[in-house]
Amino acid sequence: MVYSKDVVTKVLGTSFLMSTNGSINRTEVAVKTGKVAVSPVCGRLDVVESILGRRNEVILTPNQKTVFKVNDQTFEQSLVANPEPLQMSTKTEVNDLFSFNDAPLAEVVAMLERTYGIKFLIADQTLLEDTFTGDLTEQNLYSKLGFLCAAIKASYEISGTTIVIKSKNSGH
Repeated sequence: MVYSKDVVTKVLGTSFLMSTNGSINRTEVAVKTGKVAVSPVCGRLDVVESILGRRNEVILTPNQKTVFKVNDQTFEQSLVANPEPLQMSTKTEVNDLFSFNDAPLAEVVAMLERTYGIKFLIADQTLLEDTFTGDLTEQNLYSKLGFLCAAIKASYEISGTTIVIKSKNSGH
């Protein structure tokens, strides 16, 4: 376990980054690989709350982060600023994965989910009729999403640790 002034991070086989900004009472934990459990430091109550199942705890997986706000003892989960592919063997493999020719949107999104370990939600089912042709090999995740959404006349937003894709003309 890793203790900071305000939170306890339980390592569940992983690599992660942790930073604390004391002046604004915030601690951030971002996961690179594996999984961590993050909870506030509560002294002796930790054990009791853990046994009773009432512990304020978040579980983070790769490309996710949480910010703990000391003042109200809450966690705010989101995605890291630059999500990285979870496991890629070779450059050829990456090229094969992200070069699409008339691929259904569901196929492209499934590949992004598997590659980055991030949950995607297609808010408008009509988008599932769209196909995508293009090479997204060299872009980071958010650039990939920008190109994809431009091609299918959609937009995306990050909602917690999920990326939501929706039609631009849906009025949502």
